[in-house]
Amino acid sequence: MYENDDRPRPTRRSKRVSFTAVVGVLALAGLAAWHAVRVRVSLKTPIADDAGHSGSSQPHRLVKPTPADNRFVGSQACARCHAEIWTRYQSHPMSRSLARVAAAMPLENMAETTFSPNQRQTYRVERRGGTMVHHEIMADRAGATIYDLAVEVGFVVGSGRHGRSYLIDRDGLMFVSPVSWYAQADRWDLTPGHRATGPRRFETRVGDGCLGCHAGRLTESPDRHDQYPLPRFFEEAIGCERCHGPGGRHVADASLAGRVSVHESIVNPARLDANRRESVCNQCHLKGESHILRYGKTDLDFRPGDRLEDVWTVFVAGAGIGPDGKTHAVNQVEQMRASRCYAASGDTLGCTSCHDPHSSPAPEDRAQFYAQRCLACHADRGCTLPSAERAEPPASNSCVHCHMPRLATSNVAHTAHTDHRVIRRPMLDLAARPMAGLVAFDAADERLSHIERDRARGLLLFERLAFDRGARAAEIERLLTPVVEAAPDDTAVWEALGAVRQYRRPPENPVPFWQAALRADSNRESVLQRLAVYYQEGNAPAAALVEVERYLKLNPWDAEFRGRQALLLRQLGKLDEAIAAAKQGLEVDPAHVGLHSFLADAYAIKDDMRASQQQRDFVERLTGDCRGQRDLTTIGGHVGRSRRLAGDCARIAFATNRC
Repeated sequence: MYENDDRPRPTRRSKRVSFTAVVGVLALAGLAAWHAVRVRVSLKTPIADDAGHSGSSQPHRLVKPTPADNRFVGSQACARCHAEIWTRYQSHPMSRSLARVAAAMPLENMAETTFSPNQRQTYRVERRGGTMVHHEIMADRAGATIYDLAVEVGFVVGSGRHGRSYLIDRDGLMFVSPVSWYAQADRWDLTPGHRATGPRRFETRVGDGCLGCHAGRLTESPDRHDQYPLPRFFEEAIGCERCHGPGGRHVADASLAGRVSVHESIVNPARLDANRRESVCNQCHLKGESHILRYGKTDLDFRPGDRLEDVWTVFVAGAGIGPDGKTHAVNQVEQMRASRCYAASGDTLGCTSCHDPHSSPAPEDRAQFYAQRCLACHADRGCTLPSAERAEPPASNSCVHCHMPRLATSNVAHTAHTDHRVIRRPMLDLAARPMAGLVAFDAADERLSHIERDRARGLLLFERLAFDRGARAAEIERLLTPVVEAAPDDTAVWEALGAVRQYRRPPENPVPFWQAALRADSNRESVLQRLAVYYQEGNAPAAALVEVERYLKLNPWDAEFRGRQALLLRQLGKLDEAIAAAKQGLEVDPAHVGLHSFLADAYAIKDDMRASQQQRDFVERLTGDCRGQRDLTTIGGHVGRSRRLAGDCARIAFATNRC
């Protein structure tokens, strides 16, 4: 359906409308681009309630779905009657999916807690009683410490079987630390997706899409996604209701002993049809290439008994194994679907055919445990190798060792996962096949209405817009324009339609579309960011500052947008406020060269040459070999010293470039 290529794809599963297009726009907004880009913005453009509507006929209307059942009671209520199952479940990795640092089982190697991704940067993990602090330490070329940024982490994410990551809780906004622990290598290293010299090291947000799977149950904010009031989690680790559904009715029925059938008030996945049964696992274990939320749904809306497609349209690409033979960390479902075992089972083979959802075998018992699962289907034709040969190490009578070998993961370092294709002839079949084009998982799009199908396809293409350089902008518009006629409050679609107008030749004004998105959801951070960048690049600083400050009120921990705020305030003649904004940005990211350079100029304008020189010296130490000449630059009518850095530092951009 959609061609596949070697370009990178968005993988973050939080808000399903990808941020990649935003990043593509932000990358244009460097300090140099601020002076060079002069796309005029008309602030008088009429913004009608029906912006974007054709008005030619009465459109089909999409109806908001009924709110999901929220009668949760927590796993402890289940444990009172199901104590034996609950006790066994404590051996399962899901029971340790998330915990407070003080309560997490200590698994990490605390004897060797430092690592250096390059010669000048070091990360260190420190235990302080029941707390954990992650340090980012930067040294200059002489080895002297420039700064030591210490950030306390509040939560551990992951059971520890493969590794652990760590969450920073900032007033209900969750950020992932750049430091993770990898169990298979028994070492600390950068968190997947992080670069030591890249932006957003302690600024990477995680929200509903990530925490919805790793946490048992979040405290949802009534008017905002990805922000969590106290208590942050009603249940930290994954519990009974993740697979069996909210237990409120079941607990109430159980109190009426004998008068009602309690089995009808709780979900037993084993009694569901194949699609709904597998959806219970696939809600978290099918990552695919993209998840597109259905209209009116959130990442927290899935309930056992639903079909996956009731909440998301998931797009996959074959078995998810690349030409290098590596897989993504969560591709087991696609691999199983590509296996001969699954094809021959007639939909009877599923996750729980091999995995016990209530317990996990001890390491010394795993080979025998899974061999018995294999023999449940292959008892009449067991292993053809002589018994003495298959008993030899390292196979040691393990079916998995030969037929489900470990595959290195391309997106998580130091980690390998079992190949779920169940390869019959390992040496012949391990050769990777080309990845197929993107298709909807389980052909789910064929069961959607025409308007919902076009919506899913249009938003999928929008996620990839920055990677195909806008080549499909017209197709996105064609698919999505009828959607806002059917659903005038569809924030994701309004956002996409605004963005693709910038790819027209000549570009057209996206503001009415983004303002329509904000009428539907005034707290949509990505739209506020888009508006801020558009106004700023269009030389409308007052309008840009309004949107920047609306965004920073929602997320004050964004160094880049503190930089934008500083630039705009200076442009509007508010130099002291601009300096304060830049300092706030440096509290989050002290390595931000652009902010230090900005402060050097700002202090020079105020004739505080000592403070200006301190900032220049800081830049000199940060950039190492990125040294250049200083020249005099006129800024806002003042003559100030400006830093012009050589090589990679020649273009210091608030969005992307840090030396």
